[in-house]
Amino acid sequence: MIFLFSSLKRIIYYTIEITGSVVCTFLRWVGLISQVPQFDKSMVKSILVVRLDRIGDLVLSTPTFKAIREHFPKAKIVLLVSLYTKDIVEGNPYIDELITIDKKIGVVKKLRLIREIRDKKFDLSIALSYCFLSIMATFLSGARFRVGIDNYGLGFIFTSKISYLQKDSDNKHEVESTLDVVRTIGIDTKNKALYVPIDKKGELLMGEFFNNNSLSIADFIVAIHPGARVKNRRWEPDGFAEVADYLINKYNARIILIGGAEEIDLCQKVKNFMSNNPIITTGSLSLVQLISLLEKSRLFIGNSTGPLHIAAAFGVPTIAIFNWVAPIDSPLKWFPWGNLHIVLYKNKYFSANIPRSEALYWKEFLSTNDFLNAIDAITNKLNIEKIK
Repeated sequence: MIFLFSSLKRIIYYTIEITGSVVCTFLRWVGLISQVPQFDKSMVKSILVVRLDRIGDLVLSTPTFKAIREHFPKAKIVLLVSLYTKDIVEGNPYIDELITIDKKIGVVKKLRLIREIRDKKFDLSIALSYCFLSIMATFLSGARFRVGIDNYGLGFIFTSKISYLQKDSDNKHEVESTLDVVRTIGIDTKNKALYVPIDKKGELLMGEFFNNNSLSIADFIVAIHPGARVKNRRWEPDGFAEVADYLINKYNARIILIGGAEEIDLCQKVKNFMSNNPIITTGSLSLVQLISLLEKSRLFIGNSTGPLHIAAAFGVPTIAIFNWVAPIDSPLKWFPWGNLHIVLYKNKYFSANIPRSEALYWKEFLSTNDFLNAIDAITNKLNIEKIK
């Protein structure tokens, strides 16, 4: 049944692509729409960049923002993002203006937003993800040059594009595959460091949080995120509990459990399995507070989620768990970017050797002992001594 649905979907997309391409070719031939323009960098004075998916995706797009700025130092760059992710990029030095959209708003408000975008008269629009709303926002922006990902059979609306399969390759990291989108028009960067700004209000509130919980910046603060958007990507609560107790008993760590409001029960389960008392922040921190907390942590432990990539952006060492359920969830695509990271994975889809990249090491995850060994390895690198 799944195979038949997938085949039918491909047939529909190919039909849309062929029909759209034929119609556009005819309209260009009769002069009703302009010919596909050859990209001309000198004509670009204003740029719309669209990234409407989740927190981690946005964090991993920040090297692309830098690349665009390096190639267009004088252009006005406007970023369109989802409302709930805006704190990830508010204050980003490569962005001149931020436009947010709440995906829950009705059609009328979305049309008003499109009108607002068209009024800005962008020369170049770039969709960094292949969701339908991103593609349509890029197309309806009215920009002369439109760059994006061929999906839903809508590749014909772009003037430069990469294929859906190229963007979603499970053998290429999201940082690189996002850069691939703009490489189609000659944009690239050598500095691929992630960037997440620190908010002053978040810092102030986190100072109060530290005082209220008798925390010091000198403490061995470990942020643990046991949740994940997709439940079967999660490691077991009792496993996180054992790891947290080990860190407290062996390294005098201060454990902080983090997560959204929907993960309150999950973090409570972790606490119930523990013999020590962690600090639970689940559902109580805003995104700017979470950003400040992760920046002050000395180790992050968690599943493949947005907070993992925020921590990595600050150079915080991480132990990342990939219990991946589909090739697109591969650790090759989503491993924490940078140095001093450990990737523990449950390999369900292929037996090829996983490249070591910049991570401290990769290991197939079979038991909690693998996790405890990973902790000892990373604390040794951090020169954190065990309690004698």
